[in-house]
Amino acid sequence: MINKCVKLMLLTCLYTLSLNVWSSEFSALPDDVQTTLAPFKDKWINIDAEKQQKLIQGAQRWNGLSEQQQLNAKERFKQFSALPKDRQMKAREALAKYRSLSPEAKLKLKQRYQKFKQMTPAQRQLLRQKFQRLKQLQKRI
Repeated sequence: MINKCVKLMLLTCLYTLSLNVWSSEFSALPDDVQTTLAPFKDKWINIDAEKQQKLIQGAQRWNGLSEQQQLNAKERFKQFSALPKDRQMKAREALAKYRSLSPEAKLKLKQRYQKFKQMTPAQRQLLRQKFQRLKQLQKRI
């Protein structure tokens, strides 16, 4: 009985979300999402549904951030925009590669990064040097 109730609640939530996500009417979006996506209002009807969904999801993520997190994100975007195009492309490729990882591989990578962050600057530098030597050896092979 509980499983059926939970499933029904989930289906109801998903249906409600899908109405918002797939809505072709800008005015049907939640107020906070409309505010975030205001620059797209006049073009909204001409944007394909998949792009609309991505914009809505991005707006919802953005609206869920604290003010400090939004400031940090804006700063990172400014830094990213200042990178040469080839570096931007490499960053996009690395992100795509990360997104394609299994949840277990992502967790392992996050754990390794946490260990890296706990290292002293000298330990980090030593690790970077080892990595550079390894890359040079691989190029020779």
